[in-house]
Amino acid sequence: MLRISAPRSLPVTVVLGLGMTLMLLFHPSLIQAADQIQTIIRAADNGDANAQYELGKIYEEGKGVSPDIAKAIRLYRASARQGNIEAQYEFGKALSNGHPEASFLMGEMYQSGDGVQKDPAIAVKWFKQSAASGHAEAQFRLGTLYANGDRVSQDNIEAEKLLRMAAAQGHPKARETLGKRFNVFVETIPGAPTATPSTSTQTAIASPTAAPNGSSGRDAISSLIKSAESGDPNAQYQMGKRYEEGRDVQRDPARAVKYYQMAARKGNVDGQYEFSKALSSGDSEATYLMGKMYQTGDGVPKNPDDALKWFKQAAEKGNDEAQCELGTLYSTGDDGVTKNTDEALRLWGLAAAQGNPQAKLSLASKSAESGDLQAQLSLAKLYEEGVGVPINQAKACEWYKNAANQGQIEAQFKTAECYASGKGFTKSIPDAIKYYQQAAKQGNSDAQYKLATILTSGNDTPPDYTEALKWLHPLAQKGDNRVYYQLAQLYDLGRGTSKNPQEAAKWYLKGAQSGDTLAQSRIAIMFRSGEGVTQNFNEAVSWLGKAAEQGNTGTYFFLGLSYENGEGVKKDIDSAAKWYAKGAKEGNNDSRYRLGLLKCLGRGTEKNYPETIRLWEEATRNGHGLAAFLLGYLYESGTGVARDVGKAKEYYAASAKLRNSFAELSLKDLASN
Repeated sequence: MLRISAPRSLPVTVVLGLGMTLMLLFHPSLIQAADQIQTIIRAADNGDANAQYELGKIYEEGKGVSPDIAKAIRLYRASARQGNIEAQYEFGKALSNGHPEASFLMGEMYQSGDGVQKDPAIAVKWFKQSAASGHAEAQFRLGTLYANGDRVSQDNIEAEKLLRMAAAQGHPKARETLGKRFNVFVETIPGAPTATPSTSTQTAIASPTAAPNGSSGRDAISSLIKSAESGDPNAQYQMGKRYEEGRDVQRDPARAVKYYQMAARKGNVDGQYEFSKALSSGDSEATYLMGKMYQTGDGVPKNPDDALKWFKQAAEKGNDEAQCELGTLYSTGDDGVTKNTDEALRLWGLAAAQGNPQAKLSLASKSAESGDLQAQLSLAKLYEEGVGVPINQAKACEWYKNAANQGQIEAQFKTAECYASGKGFTKSIPDAIKYYQQAAKQGNSDAQYKLATILTSGNDTPPDYTEALKWLHPLAQKGDNRVYYQLAQLYDLGRGTSKNPQEAAKWYLKGAQSGDTLAQSRIAIMFRSGEGVTQNFNEAVSWLGKAAEQGNTGTYFFLGLSYENGEGVKKDIDSAAKWYAKGAKEGNNDSRYRLGLLKCLGRGTEKNYPETIRLWEEATRNGHGLAAFLLGYLYESGTGVARDVGKAKEYYAASAKLRNSFAELSLKDLASN
């Protein structure tokens, strides 16, 4: 650690200037007085949500207390549970960043049902995520679950591994459990935290290149980043060096300067030197950060004029963040800046060209508000995709609608999607149809397809098959394979047009050839029956096989029938039974009936009346009249089962109810005898 009064080999005038800068930057002028912090602590302990949030910020930023990100996250969670929106955001951010303390707290919530529906399986998932990031308490909890087989399969090896990891960090209960249950005694790793990794900002990193406890270089970097993000100034300085030199990370001088500034703000002398050096050299990132500090009063007296000066310097050097910030000031006229919309747009344009998401958003917003059609579309996409701004489907839909009402095709389709899905707007199928129609009339094929789908489904609106046919036919003619099956169904069922088996078969075949399993199944049946096509069992079996390969369970029965009768394939009762069995397993009643018949007659297998009865009873319960009739016959004749006229009548009655005339005759015969 360098401890010098002035930067190395810099001119005296620069040294003096930097000395004043450092005094302003790193004197604790903004740290709250101890009595103020104690007041906040007392209020937080008494359950005040705002105080909990404020105290979380204090611990996160280390203002007047030792930085403790884990404690900050726990306070954010406590405040968030009471509805504090800022705390909800901070806890959500920690969670999305994979912070182990946040993951552990989520596991606790699902384990206890605190604020969420109790779900041990989800609790285990969060504990695993936290434990993998080195959280000692999560390692202990998870290790205990594995040791006891509680909500997870018992695994003593995994349990011991996790408990060892926790014990090595000084977790007393983990050490105790290891000793009592596994007769294992673990010493705490020197320098390791004594509770959870996140409760201390100090880490066991000996040097920038050392990997702790023999771990890989990647693990060392991961550990270093976590420590830096938790507020450890030494780790922040080391990360700055790595990004500056491109050592074990992608070289990124701007990110290096950010880390140096963070370390400097925590009193790290090397960080102060490196940041001052970058500032004196006119580095655009350092210049921008100085502007932010003067703008917010973070470590220096708040001074809008000085902030503007630093922002201008950084912007002139091409810093996109400074260009964006300066553009915002010119747009709003805040902080004493003369409002200048043209200059704002110019600066945002420069920043946006460098990929700055906030500048893209600002540029699009300003242009969209002035009625620029393309800007409205771009702004909607930014909100939809969450580029530079949190995802906001409602705002996305509003901007899509603004553009749609000016005739923009893509926006019309997107607006229809908003209304159809109920995401962003209240669900309204009539409104969805209105905007789908607008886009469809301008040639948008997706809108034409979606419109036809709604009109044929009859969901939330009366079906209009004639209108659907009007949109489906041109798409099919253009080769859009999404519509072949729908179009074929309309001709097959005579909806919106006269029933036309030949036209239906034509489109089913096109759908089958494009891989649509429903079309493959239907054209196969048509080839079997000769409906709309010349009967061809070979074609039928070919399409049935293709559909079956894609998991179309409705084809299993017909494949079984083909093998049983030798239609399109060599007769093979074993294969027939196999396909019937697969169909029966999927709940197909005809498959249950045919498989039961094979077992009853002993075709391709020994007779098995109990299995026949089981299959036919299942089929009967699901409305198969012939299966019910044959069950009645078995009980009437005592074939494969003890004769029982009462049961015979019961099954005949069930079959007769399903309009089986043979069952009606059998019932009359039994009644007359």
